[in-house]
Amino acid sequence: MPFKKGQSGNLKGRSKGVKDQGYLVMVYFAEHKQKLLDKALELVLAGDSQMLICIDQI
Repeated sequence: MPFKKGQSGNLKGRSKGVKDQGYLVMVYFAEHKQKLLDKALELVLAGDSQMLICIDQI
C-alpha cells in the first residue's frame, strides 16, 4: 500500500503516557543530580582527566 500525499502514516499517533528517552534521562538526572555531581567531583579529585573535561563542558 503506497503512502498517500498529505496523510499521516500513523493516524492514531503516539499512545498517551509514552515518554521519549530524552525525557526519561532528564528526569533521572533531576532526581539524582547530587549523587551524580558528588561522583563526578570524586573522579576529578582522583585524577580522572576525562571527567574534568566533561565538567568543563557543562
